[in-house]
Order: sequence, then C-alpha cells, then structure tokens
Amino acid sequence: MRCPFTLYKENTKSGKFWYARFWDEEAQKYKHSRSTGVMVEGKKERRYEAEEAARKLIPEVEASKEAKAAKATQGTPATQIKEKSVADTPLLEYLESFWMPDSQYTNYKWNVEKEPLSLEYIQNSHEDIRRHVASYPDFTGITVGTLTKPMLREWLIWLASRKAQYRKHDGTLIERENTISSRLANTVLQAVRVAVRWAFDNEKIPADPFHKLGEVTDIPREKGVLTFEERQKLNVIPITDCRFCLVMFLGSYCGLRRGEMRGLQWGDISKGIIDIKHNYLQKEGIKNQCQQVKPSTI
Repeated sequence: MRCPFTLYKENTKSGKFWYARFWDEEAQKYKHSRSTGVMVEGKKERRYEAEEAARKLIPEVEASKEAKAAKATQGTPATQIKEKSVADTPLLEYLESFWMPDSQYTNYKWNVEKEPLSLEYIQNSHEDIRRHVASYPDFTGITVGTLTKPMLREWLIWLASRKAQYRKHDGTLIERENTISSRLANTVLQAVRVAVRWAFDNEKIPADPFHKLGEVTDIPREKGVLTFEERQKLNVIPITDCRFCLVMFLGSYCGLRRGEMRGLQWGDISKGIIDIKHNYLQKEGIKNQCQQVKPSTI
C-alpha cells in the first residue's frame, strides 16, 4: 500500500523544519505540501514526531482537495475559489496554523512590534495544541466562530483533570498517576487565548469567548533547596567525566542555570571570576546577557 505522504526538510528563515508532501491519486504523484511544524534537530532529527504531525494533517489535505473538486465540477476556475474565512475554519486547524514560525501573528511580532517570539516558545505552543486541544473530543466540528465561553469552561474542567504524561525516547507516551500541573494547564489556555483573541482583535469573529474567563487556580509548590550537608555530599560522588562534575559544581555552588552553563565561552572566565555574558537557548543558540559570579567556594 502506498504511503499517504513523504517527508522532506525545508530551510526557512526560522530554521530547518520537516515538511510533508501528500499523495494525489488523480495526479498520480505526491503534491499538496504542508509544514508539520516540527523542527529538524537531534540525532534522530525528530522524524517520528514529524510523521505523527503529518498523519494529523491528512484530513485537512483531503478536505481541501474535496472543496477544490466540488468547485471545479460547477465550472468555477480554481483561482476563483473563495478563501475560507477564519470564523468558518475548524478550531484545531486554525490553532495549529497560528503557532507556526511563518504565521501572520509571529511575523507581526517580529516585524511590527520588534519583539520576536522564540522558536522554542512557538514550538511548545504548537505542541500544547496538539496534545491538549486536539485530543479533546468535544472540539470536533467546532469552528473558530462557533467557539463559546461555556465550551471553554467544559474544556478547562477536562484539561485540569488530565493525567500527566511523558514521552520515552522511542516516542511512547507514558501516563502518570498525578494530573497535570495548574501551571501547564494555564500555559495551554494561554496558547488558545492568544490565538482566538488575535482573530477577535482583527475582526474575524464577532465576539471574544475568553472575555472574563478565568484560569485554573495555581497552587504554588515549595521548591526544594539542597542543605549545606547535602551539597557537601556532591564532593565525594565518584564522577569520572569532568564535564558532569563541572555542571554539578556550577549549578550547586555558583547557581548557574542550564542555559548559562551551555553558553559559557573560553573568555568568560578570568582571575577567578565567571563573567556570564551568554545564555544558550534551545533551537536559537547563544544569546547575550550580563552577570558576574565569583566561584570562591569551589
């Protein structure tokens, strides 16, 4: 049986992403390209995630082909097919296209407000939509224009009671006993809210269903801090890899974050002073910042 799509890599101004080209039975070739929103990175290049994203795009591609075929049978040239309005767009389709590196919103933030969104933030929001919105059954058949506040409240109840999950290296999802954190629930809520309010602010939908809609109550958890005795025990751990030792000491004795450790350059250390000038962000590389740390206790 022929595979319904093929994957290929495409270089964009935001980085290298996986794209999918879907099979067209009438043309007897692969066409109808779509971006999966999955960035090419790591040893396995996240191909498994790209394949999963491409499979979810199949209904959208099929619907697009059927709409064009219906217009063609009426004698209307394909170039005259009216573009589907935002209000009539399926909610999931709109949200997934909204959180893409080349969407209208991300271009507006970059070119107009001069406050570009990080690739990691865009990709995390896109993944949140796939995991916590696409899996909600009552959003099936709902368009952006028919979304209401009662629907969102029902979704929030479902979201706040979801079991937490984590993905293994082979792509398998494992469900935990506890529910997702209120912080994660509100992060997902924010991803949907920003997208829907963008449509409302641009007069694409008549009302804002998020008006006066609250959030999941956040119950802050106390963060654990190593005691002096616990920290001293780190000194006697038999670690042979000097890189692991460095990470442990920089974090526990100097308080460096992961990105600050990864961003350290040879010229950042001089006369016993660590001059933190850089921060390494996933998918974006080195960013500049300024802070000094004296590792006198190491």
